[in-house]
Amino acid sequence: MVNNYIDYDKLFNFSVKNKLPMVRQSTIAECGLACLTMISIFHGHNVDLRSMRLRFSIDSRGVSLSTLMDMCHSMGFSSRPVKLDLVNMKELKRPCILHWDLNHFVVLSKVTRNFIVVNDPARGVVKLSFNEVSKHFTGIALELTKAESFIVFNEKKKVKVFDVLGKVRGLGKSFFTVLCISFLLELFSVVNPFYMQWIIDQVIVSADRTLLTLLSLIFFSIAIINPILNSFRDWCITRISSLIHIQWTQNVVTHLFKLPMVWFETRSVGDVTSRIGSVGSIKDIITSNILSSILDGFMSLIMIVVMFFYSVKMTLSMVVFIFIYWFLRVFFIKKIQKQKEAVLESKAIQDSEIIETVRGILTIKVTGIVRERLSRYINKSVENSNKELIYYRTGIFFSMLSHLLFGICNIFIIWYGTYVTINNEFTAGALIAFLSFSNMLGGRASSFIDKIIDLKLITVYSERISDITLTSPIIKNKDNIMMSSINENSVVLKNITFGYNNKIVFNDLSLDVKAGSSIAIVGPSGCGKTTLAKIILGLFKPQKGMVLFGGVNIDELDNDDYHSAIGAVMQDDQLFAGSILDNIVLFSNDINIDLVVSVSKAAFIHDDIMSMPMNYHTLVGDMGSSLSGGQKQRVLIARALYRKPRLLIMDEATSHLDIDTEKAINNVISKMNITRLIIAHRYETINMADDIFEIK
Repeated sequence: MVNNYIDYDKLFNFSVKNKLPMVRQSTIAECGLACLTMISIFHGHNVDLRSMRLRFSIDSRGVSLSTLMDMCHSMGFSSRPVKLDLVNMKELKRPCILHWDLNHFVVLSKVTRNFIVVNDPARGVVKLSFNEVSKHFTGIALELTKAESFIVFNEKKKVKVFDVLGKVRGLGKSFFTVLCISFLLELFSVVNPFYMQWIIDQVIVSADRTLLTLLSLIFFSIAIINPILNSFRDWCITRISSLIHIQWTQNVVTHLFKLPMVWFETRSVGDVTSRIGSVGSIKDIITSNILSSILDGFMSLIMIVVMFFYSVKMTLSMVVFIFIYWFLRVFFIKKIQKQKEAVLESKAIQDSEIIETVRGILTIKVTGIVRERLSRYINKSVENSNKELIYYRTGIFFSMLSHLLFGICNIFIIWYGTYVTINNEFTAGALIAFLSFSNMLGGRASSFIDKIIDLKLITVYSERISDITLTSPIIKNKDNIMMSSINENSVVLKNITFGYNNKIVFNDLSLDVKAGSSIAIVGPSGCGKTTLAKIILGLFKPQKGMVLFGGVNIDELDNDDYHSAIGAVMQDDQLFAGSILDNIVLFSNDINIDLVVSVSKAAFIHDDIMSMPMNYHTLVGDMGSSLSGGQKQRVLIARALYRKPRLLIMDEATSHLDIDTEKAINNVISKMNITRLIIAHRYETINMADDIFEIK
């Protein structure tokens, strides 16, 4: 969307220079996009990484310099690639993009005699000496200037928590109950200082034992009721917290499962789990902070009003210190948000590192790189710890500042209050009550300000979750055709064109697979055989052309119903943590044990399973670690056949099997009425197919 609007924030911004923002990449492949986003914002575009992601499609391989130049052009920039030495770096028009480590992009923001500053989408703002730069900089830079046709894009949308996470049902009554109990408890706390005032000013002076007993009984009752109500409130908050977490997590994960396959291929496991974990962080902030901030704010106002009746001067001094603390907290809020964002991203990288290490532990041990991998993980842990220390240091600073400001204020109030008491302008009981109120107000006001700042941190978490929930899911049409209405199992590809980042993988590709026949798809590694299989599976959408199953465009078929009629064994297929039986039936509660045995025999894995201690109930890990490569592949074939597929796609599905076993499995499957697409490199496997289709 193009918009020639008046930006009032910039209209009243008297800074001489535009500020280069720090935009962090969400995936490994987004460094170029993140760099372009930073420079676009610097030059006036109202965009963010999410809106740029919608504008440009980035695959898991990232972008080349030529593709990045095309992207710059579409954003209204003239780009100029420059080859230079370090000594000429100061002559570059900044901000500009530097090619880094042969596979990365960063933004150059500052050059001095001794160092440079870059905005690294992976690491943040980094200051580097020229010796360090020489280890990373490839000598290629990309200068960007506004073209004559430059028009401001206004595509950034403010992320709201409930837009990201959805609404929570069934909270109204519980929240109202908690609010009422909390207000009652707060009133008890406000009344408490009067007890000592009345004892000192009324009871002791008049020696009124009856009043002493009455007051003691009243406050004794409050002392008993207070913890009971407090416990009940805590229980209600715990239930509310649980309800919020369940519904929000369900909303996020449900949306996650609806996302296209391309989304998953550009993100690490650690990053995805970190984003889902942000739901819990938002829940904790909301359940602990919203109610508390409402109460702290309300009670602060009540106490200020009450304190005004005691002394206007002392109350105003307290209010001044509160506003000083408020101003300082608000002034540093952007810095705190950036620190928290850096902590979350470094933690996600650390988690991804350990997940990747565990998955590749066999390779690590075989190649003898345990020390290197351990060192790599420790470095990630240290980096995360350093970012956490910076964040916690800021928290400690403001905690110290709070104690310092309100401590000074308290000393002033004691001095001034004692002074006016000596002059008989104040009673001793009133002074003690006022000091109690001032201490309560200091605690409440600082707590209110801190919680409001914490609530602003929700933006950091919601931005991370928005990468999941604001990504367009696969849309399911209610009028889609069901597979039961299709009688034949033919597969036809008509004029398929597909590519990544303006790089064409297929151009006008056509293929006709007759029902019940088998075809081997062959070609050199990297030519797109697996990509073609994913297009047929409906996981990737071609830019042009269509895929027909039984003469019907698969876009018109019910997505879930279509996939239920397909059996697929892909290169990177996984077994889940559970028994072999669980994996064959995919954890279905409705198990046809006769069919399980039948498909296991067809995959020639039945005898292997029966020789195991627990037969079909033998446990396997989430990576199938207790099975050999050949056994794992045969279990995966049995799993595919258990679905009674009308179409079977096998992508290097028998690469770990010996020729005789592969032939035996092929002979059994060929007698079934299943259309088969076989992707293979092995000559013997290819020859088992009825036909061969070569991708060049």
